[in-house]
Amino acid sequence: MSVNGLGYVGLPQRDALGRLWRKSLALLAVTLLAVYLGWNIYWLAQGRLAPSLFVAITGLPCATTGCTRSLMAWGRGDWLQALRYNPLSLAFVVLLVASGCQIALQLFRRKRLALHQSLAWGWGVNLTVGWIYKLLSDPAYW
Repeated sequence: MSVNGLGYVGLPQRDALGRLWRKSLALLAVTLLAVYLGWNIYWLAQGRLAPSLFVAITGLPCATTGCTRSLMAWGRGDWLQALRYNPLSLAFVVLLVASGCQIALQLFRRKRLALHQSLAWGWGVNLTVGWIYKLLSDPAYW
């Protein structure tokens, strides 16, 4: 990964290794998306919210584990429960919306897709803090 002069984090370009890297990442992303969608469809077809795929595979929480339950608790006005499930759920939603808007704007303008450095740092910091919090928190809220 590299940071260009405009503060955007992007993938290596121009050389054959860069093209192979981008194609490999694209294939990995599509594969992981298919697995994630399949997992969620399986659980939704049973009338249940899908448990965290990462927790199911590793037994450990990921930084975003509990975000759906947290957002549902926020919606009910149960702030204490929302904070127990995931105190960073609202920050993740803000980052998701901001990242989605930036990418949509880049697509609309037909520019190269790259996440602005401030958003990349925001994701990195929030995911790191979220993971540390989850590892130190009560497993009942994973």
